Formats: sequence, C-alpha cells, structure tokens
Amino acid sequence: MEIELMFSLISIFFYCIFTYMIVKVHKLKNGLTIIACEYFRFNSLYFDLAVKVGSRYENEKNNGIAHLVEHLAAAQSSAHKPVEQWIKDDLAHDFSAYTLQERTNFEFSAHKNDLKPVLKLLSELVYARGVVIDKRDLETEKKIILEELLENENEPDFYYNTKVRNICFSDCSLKLNILGISHNIMKFCLDDVRRFVNDYYRPENMILTVAGSFKIETLVKLADKYFKFSRESMAQRVESLKKERFRISSAYIEPKGGINFINRSASQNYLGYYATVQNSNADELIKREFFVEFLDQYLSHYLRAKIFCYSVGADINTFREFSSFSVESSFQPDKTENFYALFQQILKRFRKTLDFGTLKHLKNNKLKRLELDKDYPREAANLTSWFALVFGTEKIITHTYQQCMIKSVELKDIFNFYDQMFRVRPGTVIIGGKVSPTQKQQLKKLWSNWKV
Repeated sequence: MEIELMFSLISIFFYCIFTYMIVKVHKLKNGLTIIACEYFRFNSLYFDLAVKVGSRYENEKNNGIAHLVEHLAAAQSSAHKPVEQWIKDDLAHDFSAYTLQERTNFEFSAHKNDLKPVLKLLSELVYARGVVIDKRDLETEKKIILEELLENENEPDFYYNTKVRNICFSDCSLKLNILGISHNIMKFCLDDVRRFVNDYYRPENMILTVAGSFKIETLVKLADKYFKFSRESMAQRVESLKKERFRISSAYIEPKGGINFINRSASQNYLGYYATVQNSNADELIKREFFVEFLDQYLSHYLRAKIFCYSVGADINTFREFSSFSVESSFQPDKTENFYALFQQILKRFRKTLDFGTLKHLKNNKLKRLELDKDYPREAANLTSWFALVFGTEKIITHTYQQCMIKSVELKDIFNFYDQMFRVRPGTVIIGGKVSPTQKQQLKKLWSNWKV
C-alpha cells in the first residue's frame, strides 16, 4: 500500500513538472525583451517576434511602409535560409508574418532541437545584421503588394472596413489602411525602407516570446549572440514617434455617435454598431473580452434564427488606450429596419435575462477552453506576447492567470460592460448598401429612440 502511494505521489510530481508552464522575462543588454514560456512536455517550439510598429505609426504620406517592410523581411526567409535541412524543407509551412495597426509579427513553429537555427533566421528577418535588401527585392515586393491591394479592393468587407475607419477614426492614423495605398507603394524607395527600419526595428522596440521545451539559459545566450543590432540606439527617437502617433489617435477615445449611411449598389446591406471603452488595466480587459465572447454567441443565435442572416459578429479590437467594440452583420436590403429593431430588442432581453446561473455556466465553459489552449505552445506565446505588447511586461498574462480573472467575474462586471457599450452613450451606427429615403427616415427614428 505504501509503495503504491509512493508511486502515485511520484507520478503526480512529474506530471506537475512536465505540464506546468514556467514563465520568465529577460531583457538583453541591447534592450530586446525575451519572454520564455517553458513547457517541458512538448516536442515543439513556437516563436512570436513582435515589433511594436504598424499602420498606426504612419501618416498619409508614408502609409503602407510598415506592411512593405514586413513583406521585405519575410522575403528574406527564402533568400537567407540556414544550412539545416529542416528549415529548407519546412519553412513555407511553419513561418508566417503579418502587419496590424500597432504591431508587426513574425511567427515560427519548430522542433525543440531547432532553437538555434530559428533564432538565427529571426534575427535576419528583423534586420539585426543590417538592411540587406536590394532594389530588385524592393520592386518585386511592391508589385506583389499592389496585386494584394487590387484583390482586397474587390471584397465587400474591405470596402466597408475602409469606410468604417474613415468615419470612426477620421482624425487620427487609425483610419489608415494597413496595406497602404497604391500611390505610396509605387513611390517608396530603398532610403524610405532603411529610414523606417532604423526608426522602428530596434531591439528595445521588440518582444521575442518563445514557448515550448527549452532551457532559458540557452535561449538567452543564443538571442544575445544573434540579435546584435549594430545600428546606434534610437530609443528616444522611437518614444517620441510613438507619443506623437498616440497623441493624434487619442482623438477617438470617445465615440462619435450618430447614424451614418453609405450608399452602395450591392445584393446585401451592411450594418455595424461601434463603441469605444477606455482601457484601465489588463485584468479588466480579460473580463471585458469574456463578456464580448458570450454576447457574440447570444446575438448570433437569436438574430440568425429570427432574421435568417448568415453571419452576426460581436468583436473587440484593443489598443493601448482604449478598446473598439463592434457588432456587424450583412443581410438582404429589405431586412434592414427589422434587423435594427430586432437588434435592440435582443439586447434588452440579454440584459434582462442574464442571471447568476447562466453566468456560472458561461464561466465554466470559458475555463475549459482556456485549459485546452494550454496544450498548444502557439496559444501560450500569442496570448502572453500580445498582453505584453499592450500593457507591458510588469505583469505577465498566462492562460492560468486568465482563468483566475474569469473565476472572479461577477454579474455586476457584466452589467457594467454592457452599460459602457450600449447605455452610457450611444455608439456609432453605420449602414451601407441600398437604403431608400423612407428607410433612412425610419432608421433615424429608431436611432433617436435608442434604449437598451
């Protein structure tokens, strides 16, 4: 009996060691922040290298440069392959790069034995050894991006997203298209690229998150070796640029309000509701995102069943100072008034019927999903890196930490979030497509009586 108990305790001990994630933060002498998420039971590694720059740091004259630089960096993944055969064979399947409004990401999945070659490759992607792009590379990627723009411009979602940004973010750089505009893309030269890289692709402006099975000492040693960055530090320049962008962008912390119409000949009409909420800390954001997640499920279930629309989505896009909340859908033009009226009715019912038992069930479901996410290094790296970029590294947010926050959610928190998004002040409503003058009058009347 004692032997069986001893083996059981030993099994539990090793299970805890190999399933528990150890998170450590290390800053290299050059300013590069490393977040190490050690999972000893995995055979894979996941790398998330984030540069704190995106379209929000641009202006109308250089809009598109962040995305172009990301393209050029990604193109180097084939031009500068390490010798290791694994990289050569599987690079296309495991590497991804993308640009958003506040960050540019380079992500990589690898075997746990390939820590060294992947770190070497990532250091080359972010120009740690200098900008090695030639004019031919630049012209190639410019042509590819121009095709990407043409492809996106033919998509209804792209059209409406552009209009929405111009209405909601009219006074700041958040209105800019991440892909840029064709006129800018065509005129960018190598000097523009070098200047942008020197301004933003700095170690102090990056966070490298690695999740999986490795030793933190080895990771730090290799990162220190490869991420040299010979360029003179421009930390003060970066901070001044960020402050300027944020100063301009703060114009849209408060919602504009009102109802807006976009005339467009299309088989479906588009309706979006938008509101913003100031961010105070990461804990509150975790709870607010949980609220939006189950509000999305609720709206989708009841609106689709009653109005027969294909998709209804509630979402939240978070920036450092505020979160932009949205509910969007598309449907046949003759359903526009019914959808809008029903949207208000379902919101009222949601607020009225939500109780402690329902919240407890929703919390348990969310806790299970977070538990499942722990099985994937990618989920761990993406979550931790994103919160570090937005709120800093003073508090590292893991799935376990998120679970603690979800457990602490109370009904009063949910009602507070609801009021922030729908009651404290009306958001901005945008309706696009075929809307007759009579429909517009009716919709304006419904808007003037907005009570949820």
